[in-house]
Amino acid sequence: MIYPKYGRILLFPFLCGFVVVYYLFLSRPRFADQWSMSQGAIIQHSDGESFWAKYVPKYPVRAPIPVPSAIPGSIPAVQHRFAREDAAARGIRMARLEAVKGNFTHAWAGYKNHAWMSDEVAPISGRANNPFGGWAATLVDSLDTLWIMGLHEDFEEAVAAIAELDFTQCSLEEINVFETTIRYLGGFLGAYDISQHKYPILLEKAIEVGQMLYAAFDTPNHMPITRWKINNAAAQTSATPPQEAGESVLVAEIGSLTLEFTRLSQLSQDDRYYDAVQRIMDVFEAQQGWTKIPGLWPVVVNARTMDFRDSSMFTIGGMADSLYEYLPKQHALLGGASQQYEKLYQQALDAMKSHIFFRPMTPDDANVLFPGDVSSDGQTPVSQLKTEPRAQHLSCFAGGMVALGAKVFAQPADLDVAQQLVDGCIWGYENGHLGIMPEVMHLAGCEDQTQCSWSEKRWHREVEKAFPDSAGSVEATIRARNLPRGVSKIDDGRYILRPEAIESIFTLYRITGDARLVETAWTMFNTIIKHTTTEIGHAGLNDCTVDNPPKQDRMESFWLAETLKYFYLMFAEPDVVSLDDPGFSSRVREKFHRSPPLRKSFVFVEDKSRKYDFVDNEPAHWTANSLLVDRQKLQHSDESQLRLACKLLSERIDRGETVPEKTATTSTTTTSTSSSSSTDQKKDSATSTSTTSTTTTMTTASQNADSLRHFNTRSDENPSVDSAEDKAKKRHSMPVISEMLRGLETGLRDEGTKSEISAIPPQQPQQHEATTQQKTRKTITQIPTTDGDDDSAPQHIEQYDPLTSIPTAPDDAVSLGRRKTSLMRRMSFFALGKRKTLGHYHQHNKGAVAVK
Repeated sequence: MIYPKYGRILLFPFLCGFVVVYYLFLSRPRFADQWSMSQGAIIQHSDGESFWAKYVPKYPVRAPIPVPSAIPGSIPAVQHRFAREDAAARGIRMARLEAVKGNFTHAWAGYKNHAWMSDEVAPISGRANNPFGGWAATLVDSLDTLWIMGLHEDFEEAVAAIAELDFTQCSLEEINVFETTIRYLGGFLGAYDISQHKYPILLEKAIEVGQMLYAAFDTPNHMPITRWKINNAAAQTSATPPQEAGESVLVAEIGSLTLEFTRLSQLSQDDRYYDAVQRIMDVFEAQQGWTKIPGLWPVVVNARTMDFRDSSMFTIGGMADSLYEYLPKQHALLGGASQQYEKLYQQALDAMKSHIFFRPMTPDDANVLFPGDVSSDGQTPVSQLKTEPRAQHLSCFAGGMVALGAKVFAQPADLDVAQQLVDGCIWGYENGHLGIMPEVMHLAGCEDQTQCSWSEKRWHREVEKAFPDSAGSVEATIRARNLPRGVSKIDDGRYILRPEAIESIFTLYRITGDARLVETAWTMFNTIIKHTTTEIGHAGLNDCTVDNPPKQDRMESFWLAETLKYFYLMFAEPDVVSLDDPGFSSRVREKFHRSPPLRKSFVFVEDKSRKYDFVDNEPAHWTANSLLVDRQKLQHSDESQLRLACKLLSERIDRGETVPEKTATTSTTTTSTSSSSSTDQKKDSATSTSTTSTTTTMTTASQNADSLRHFNTRSDENPSVDSAEDKAKKRHSMPVISEMLRGLETGLRDEGTKSEISAIPPQQPQQHEATTQQKTRKTITQIPTTDGDDDSAPQHIEQYDPLTSIPTAPDDAVSLGRRKTSLMRRMSFFALGKRKTLGHYHQHNKGAVAVK
């Protein structure tokens, strides 16, 4: 029994102790110096360091996938060689250029006067709107356009203003990670590149946004949360349940982050951002052949299980568009360092040609194409699926995408497809009631894509099917709804200032030089300006199928950031943001992007079963647990040949094939330059090698030359070698080998460090010292299973290997696309495109590609 007086004596120290324990342990934040949290105001720091830089992930990635280094000169020239214009043509062009610029400055002034530092200005009422977090979306999104148009004073004023942006303050409880990425991260990166890196604050803000968005990837499988409760993430403590990716995610929102995150890694030299999006695309690669329409990905996917086989709706329009658009542009941005994006694109394009692209029935029998929709119940054979002839303004990006891919991947026949797709959207504008294509419409599709003559009766039948409850005649329905001939229904009559059509027209014009497209663009521009201009800016239309359409009180940021930018570039000199030049005026020859320096010391490659080393232009097969390749050994070698060999091997491995090998059961093999037998076997080698192994499989360099030739033809000459049983046994190790090859190809950077391939077998490495005198291949015995070196690190550790945790596509599905072995390198400027990013350019590459 405690007497009352003693209870009172003990009560005070007990309460004090409880308070101390609570503040030290129970309320401990996940951030080292988090000190306040309130709704709408995330967290602030007194030391000025980015709050999100101190985010402590529950699922850390210790060995990020490194950004590949581009190989120069591998993409052909993209842009058409334009002839010199005469004085009269120049006068017309300059007048049009000033007209576009004048409309931009009109809308920009409306934003400055009515909604400065807000996301958008309402072009009728003048209200300030903040649908994207309140971080000045229009300002950030429009920076590259300001620079391209020569509005440098406005540009510098905007750059000064962004220093005030506080990404610890958000007007929303939940942000769209995709929208935040393309507007803010892409906006900062594009402006930083287009202005030749003269404004460091732009990169600083890009890194700040990248650090914030990277926290959305802190999930068990590292798939991002696309609709992210940002305040909850910031407020998490060690006791808070972990974040998890969604089970129903729009495919565009998870698959369209690659360009911005990759460019951020290139500029910041921080591989984490590239690693984050590369993991996503590895999952997309693994699932591409397993969906209900192999080659395409459904509109909705399960990011939590990473299994895309259940969904049935497919389109390249809204909710999916930018996923496909990014594939050739990411290939260009990486400089052709990986065949992955080429493979993904080619297989997707083949499926589009079979199931998505359709020819509409038109009165003039126009040879045009539109992208449509298709669904699969999983029971109907894929070859019998019917395309729904539903055309979206969003899908007008496809013409530019295919035109770009035709040049980047050396597929000239695809340029005809691109022309038909662009002509389809031009047809949509020219036949629209106001001369503007609506948001969504249904067309009368051709039953035979090659023979498609106009039939008035069939068109009427399609209209009757679209409006079964219409009381009047079909002619009355057509008149009442202002349906153009060939259009059976207008599902959504809005026009919201979208850029996709003019973007594709611009891209095709710069590639082909077709002067007809310039006149088309001028007509489109005048029609749009006529119907959308307000006293404050430009407004979207609620219904472009009626005379005097009512206006929307909204001007989205892409009007200034993209639509007017492409109209301006249509009438600018061809070397302004040339597809072959740095991404801005040819009068400024500073190259945007300088690839990271090649590593001077070692490449670290890890695989438990086998190793491939490329020295002296020969692929040497090694079976040590890991391999250190002395960088100096490669200096006398032709690196393009090394990488070519790596590509060829990687492609065969992706098909489930292996290099023929000889098995040796000797305990020890020592090779030196003084050994005559070894010298005979390795005639081309410039180094000495000491290798010790027990019961190991090995192949000499001279044998490897024959092995590689056999390796590249074996599948056709001896198909029985790859039986189904053999493939099943090999498949489990293929992703690791493939990942290792990518690492060998791309890991030659970041001086003095080793790049660790993340798909690696477990256990602790046994370190070896490398000396200048040795310059030999070394063995590192084993690799740790877990990330993190210290005991205090969170213990939720991933073992990244998406291709073994997900079913591998069957060979007949994988073979959907053309398996090109072209090693064309991607040049890019990060400047063109609706997905923000401007001006990225690889220094030595000859061709450039616009990326959004």
